[in-house]
Amino acid sequence: MLLIAPYVKDMSVLWALLLISAFLVVAAFVARFTEHTCGRELDVISP
Repeated sequence: MLLIAPYVKDMSVLWALLLISAFLVVAAFVARFTEHTCGRELDVISP
């Protein structure tokens, strides 16, 4: 994220929001499918 931050100011609002959304999707995927949380319900992981 810190490598991309300087380029956000040159992006349009739409592309900046899509970039932030992409980071959130990747973070959710990593949080959901790591070894510690794999196979557990989301209510148990994050009540």
